[in-house]
Amino acid sequence: MRARSKVSQAAECLVASYETYLEFDPLLSPVLPSNPWLTDDPTFMELGQPLVECPTEWRVRRWAISLDELAADPTGLHEITKCMQKEHSHENIRFWTAVHQLRKATLSDVESRVSAIYS
Repeated sequence: MRARSKVSQAAECLVASYETYLEFDPLLSPVLPSNPWLTDDPTFMELGQPLVECPTEWRVRRWAISLDELAADPTGLHEITKCMQKEHSHENIRFWTAVHQLRKATLSDVESRVSAIYS
């Protein structure tokens, strides 16, 4: 028996997802600071580096959406790891990232990665 959902519930979920990611959509929102392809200002490229000393407010707001968004950003993962090290619980985030990397692993790598996680 297939599970059925109402069209209104599916539409509400779609609208909620749209509203959550609206400000992060490069086609629907302007690029701030100015685009380096249009001007000589390199600020956008510097702020968009994978690891930055001081992340932008836009980047931090994206981290607030979910743990997946936080861990997908190298600066966010670095910051949460530093915070968890202060709390003596950084092994939790290391385990979480290892499991998510395991999901993307090839079948031949699974056994070695599982044994590495276990040890």
